[in-house]
Amino acid sequence: MLFNRENGRHMDTNIGKEALKYIDTFGLDNTIKSKPVLGVDDLLLLLNHHWARDTSTFPTERHRVQFALILLLLFGTGCRPAELVDAKRKRREATSSDDDDDFEVDDNADLGPEDSDDSCNNNDNHNDTFEDVDTMIRHFDALCYEDVRLLLVRSPDSGERDVLAMEVVMAHKGHNRRPKPTIFFFTEVDDPIFCAITHLVTLALADDAFEAPSLTTPERIFEHKVWGPVLCTPLHWKQAKLKTPIFRRDEPTADGCITSPEVALPYSQFHHCLNRLGRAAGFQEKLTSYCFRRGTANVVNRTATDAVRDQVMRHNPNSAVYNGSYINERVRFDMQSAVLECPSADGVLRMLTHMSLIRDPRAPIHVPDDILAALPPDPDITALEQERE
Repeated sequence: MLFNRENGRHMDTNIGKEALKYIDTFGLDNTIKSKPVLGVDDLLLLLNHHWARDTSTFPTERHRVQFALILLLLFGTGCRPAELVDAKRKRREATSSDDDDDFEVDDNADLGPEDSDDSCNNNDNHNDTFEDVDTMIRHFDALCYEDVRLLLVRSPDSGERDVLAMEVVMAHKGHNRRPKPTIFFFTEVDDPIFCAITHLVTLALADDAFEAPSLTTPERIFEHKVWGPVLCTPLHWKQAKLKTPIFRRDEPTADGCITSPEVALPYSQFHHCLNRLGRAAGFQEKLTSYCFRRGTANVVNRTATDAVRDQVMRHNPNSAVYNGSYINERVRFDMQSAVLECPSADGVLRMLTHMSLIRDPRAPIHVPDDILAALPPDPDITALEQERE
């Protein structure tokens, strides 16, 4: 993967065989790194810490809401981060005062060769403005309002209020060459912390994205009714908002930070927040977006057919990618109970197979000041300081 990313092509087979010889020669570690799997209990711990226990701050409060929605969509769809945020690699020669503009995508992003710099020509200029609805173009491959449809569906129970549903169109990796999107549906969840629709409505109201002028408060949206002989009523977005990314970056101004009106959230900002949340919540293993994707894959594999699993994960049919890269290395089957023919301990086994098993919220996040003060000065820095003086 590293050779492909740096050279734009795969390594020759013979060269690869020669490189493998050096593993034994130099005693290199060829152990496959751990691939932790996230479960719904882990997600609840993360969201609870995010909303109730996290003492860190976000540049804007909108960022706090959109970050939680990204986590829900990652787990609810099994999507890659490049399907939600702007994960294109920015050119190193581009100068910017913001460090987030000059980053390399993490290995765990798994964006593939399709997401190379040559497919990102329109994303370098963040100063493009949307002047006319008829001439608007999509500047980012991130999730935009046109990819999400909010529906008011007639309640199947007579006398109950009509409910909201959400349709999300995901463009898979390599969609520019193979346009075959996958559509996911979300419904209202009784627990607000898990309700993706509530989060989306919050962001849409903040963006003034609803076309109907009466939809200005949560009460008006959730109490809306389906009229006439139809099963659902779409809640349309404003035409000027269709190409706007839902998840957008924060930009500094003279009066403080604001949410950019049109620039998508870069992967670097999301990746930083995700890593920080994992450390703050006490997870020992590094929290990445692929922990969510692997968790979704394992849940679907247990409850659906292989065809549905491959559709959800956007894998080619019968490709065996799941078994090679996504299956939980911790076997979720009580072998001991099976061979001893005794009742299975499913509850304990469920905890043992997820990454929050050894989580400790008391784990320190920063190095204590007394330990830092006890460290000897760096000789290189000391020499430079003396040279400067």
